[in-house]
Amino acid sequence: MRARNLASLSVFSLLFVACGSSVNANDAADGSAPDVIGETSDDATTGTDVVPESAADAPADIAPDRPIIPTRGGQITASIIDLLGGQSIGAAFFYQLTGADPNARCTRRTTGACTVTDCRARVGGDGGAGSDGGGTMGHSANAGAITIAGRPGTPSMVLMPDMNGNYRPAFTMGALWSAGDMLTFAVAGAEVPSFVTMVTFPTPAVVTSPMPMSILTPVDVSRATGLTATWTPGTGSITIFLGQGGTAGSGAFTMGVLVECVYPSSAGTGILPPAALTETTDSTGMIPDAFLAVIARSSRDVTAGEYVVTVNATGGGLFSGARVGP
Repeated sequence: MRARNLASLSVFSLLFVACGSSVNANDAADGSAPDVIGETSDDATTGTDVVPESAADAPADIAPDRPIIPTRGGQITASIIDLLGGQSIGAAFFYQLTGADPNARCTRRTTGACTVTDCRARVGGDGGAGSDGGGTMGHSANAGAITIAGRPGTPSMVLMPDMNGNYRPAFTMGALWSAGDMLTFAVAGAEVPSFVTMVTFPTPAVVTSPMPMSILTPVDVSRATGLTATWTPGTGSITIFLGQGGTAGSGAFTMGVLVECVYPSSAGTGILPPAALTETTDSTGMIPDAFLAVIARSSRDVTAGEYVVTVNATGGGLFSGARVGP
């Protein structure tokens, strides 16, 4: 049960990682902030994402005018985490919002190699206690069965919605995918139109610090000095995420504060700098209110009808609770 709960923490982290600015793993190879250019295109007749043949040809995946929280959107993530010898995880989340625009309460800025998104308004759900107070309401959206398939001969992973359109994460022991595998994401469609897209699985990250004493020990992050992460140098890029205040469930979610810094894997090190942590607040209580992820990631946005869906593949790395302090 404990292992499943820890894996669930990683899935929760992945879903909010997906809420950040989508960055292709081949971008920012020089350690600079990623360029912001157009979305992948979409075939209006079939609803199928029209994508390049390889991740190297894929554009960065956020359009300049895309809102921080699309009115209709979602995320699908395929990941391998280093837990109990390795687990493959699939997760998905879709929503449809009505009423007031939550983006009026959201800001996004860049500093060096980092993007900081501050979006603490609770959106969706019934708009009752704990909501953003601005009339933003909504519900989970059903996309039908989602099949994640890797190289020929390996098992596929299927995510199924419940009657309310919520998806329970899928877990499989062992690594279903390897670096360079082209993953196919096939969405059967329902409220969210059907589509098929592909993402190349990245070279998994091997993080050497921070190294918590146990998987139950949160990582301390100081706003004054920041946090430095190190990893075994490789190809592509590594993204360091710090999220605080994010919640999800029953058709409602809060993005909270999300800091995303992208560095070339070849550098072997990267930092969450103090300048990127000014929106975070001191953690209180015994339970960590933040998460830290250091991962290799490939992703793209797909436009399916009125929905903007971010599709991710992440490998290896560190997923941990975090505590923020002065």
